[in-house]
Amino acid sequence: QRWMSISQLFILSQKGDAIVSRDYRGDVPRTSLDVFFRKIMSSRGDLPPIFAADGVIFAYVKRGGLYVVTTTRFNASPFFLIEFLSRLMRICKDFCGVLTEESVRKNFVLIYELLDEILDFGYVQSTSTQLIKPFIHNEPVLIESQSPVFGAGLANVVKFASGTKTQPSTAANKPVVSDMNRNEIYVDLLERINCVFGRNGEIINSEVDGFIQMKSFLVGNPELKLGLNEDLVVGRANVTPGSTPSLVLDDCNFHECVKLEEFERERVLSLNPPIGEFTVMNYRIMECDGRPRDFRIPFRVVAFVDTVSTHKFEVLVKVRAEIPAERYAGNVFVRIPVPQCSTGVTCELAPTAQAQTTEYKSAEKAVTWLIKRFNGCNEWQLLIRITTDQAITPYVRRQLGPVSMSFEIPMFNCSNLAVRFLHITEASKGFNPNRWVRCLTQANSYVARI
Repeated sequence: QRWMSISQLFILSQKGDAIVSRDYRGDVPRTSLDVFFRKIMSSRGDLPPIFAADGVIFAYVKRGGLYVVTTTRFNASPFFLIEFLSRLMRICKDFCGVLTEESVRKNFVLIYELLDEILDFGYVQSTSTQLIKPFIHNEPVLIESQSPVFGAGLANVVKFASGTKTQPSTAANKPVVSDMNRNEIYVDLLERINCVFGRNGEIINSEVDGFIQMKSFLVGNPELKLGLNEDLVVGRANVTPGSTPSLVLDDCNFHECVKLEEFERERVLSLNPPIGEFTVMNYRIMECDGRPRDFRIPFRVVAFVDTVSTHKFEVLVKVRAEIPAERYAGNVFVRIPVPQCSTGVTCELAPTAQAQTTEYKSAEKAVTWLIKRFNGCNEWQLLIRITTDQAITPYVRRQLGPVSMSFEIPMFNCSNLAVRFLHITEASKGFNPNRWVRCLTQANSYVARI
């Protein structure tokens, strides 16, 4: 089974410094690290996650400003390599609390100890936090989470069945080996939305990729029951004619610890959560083949172009929030590419705009628009005046756009998926662990054509 073996493993900083390095088989030159970083620098962010160079297969995952890289001489499965790297990063996060360059540098002894338990002569032994934990004896050095991860610093976690008690979103970023008497569990309902708008603002394509994620600090590994929408339907073909379910999932999959007997009958997930962070359920909702959309679009984006003269034109970008008025989106970032022949670009915001900034980046030939807080049911617009050194031809016109947008919306999800209850079945009296829940929607690919 050489196709499942790994020759080298590195954790690199953004500058290419090897913070952690291990050579398991000695069949790949030590210069492979330099080869990888030269490829990264020359590709300018377009390097595929798996590639071959000089007879060596490289696979890497980038997260938190770090590159986790592995090499092999054999024709290894790409899915195996990427899945292993993803699990390795999750284990490091479980034991270090956060996964940043500072945390890896200060916990490199702990990470080497983890690698000794995870890999043996390049063969994977275990990728379970719960199985590895009894063999780890080094204590982590705690680091404050400064670089935001998915939703960190924006959406607080709320105590389940209590809308008043909250904690910062970074509360779950604590190692599993410290303070194990906390006896609490964190549940995240996270969704990433893809959407493409046409030139007239119509929706051409849209899709929601969601997942339910848990991080468990529960003592004794008790059984947990997670209730979802009672009328949830999996698969369009299973919708009963004449019925109107609140949610229809195109497909979904579950963690190996989930028992599906009650899910088939009552839409209840039963599981014994392992220690650490793991994904309970992945799901997807698509709009295609003329089917009606079963989820809410958080923003409408439309752009209007007006040619003023042969060398000047104006672009009016309008963004409207379709989320409820009591909700808001944070860190809304809009990017509008302009033609390469642009010589002058000016931006004008609405007179009532607050906490909004614009910038023209001449090196990138793009305008950026940042809105720190975008309240629901509001609409904002940006007027861009562009001067070119060439006549505005259809070729120049095609260089304009598309408009891309990124955002995060706390305590809101597009799909209407809801957690009805979160029960922990424990016979002993006085066992009442804290249960925290967070809901967050993020743009994955949100694009409007011009």
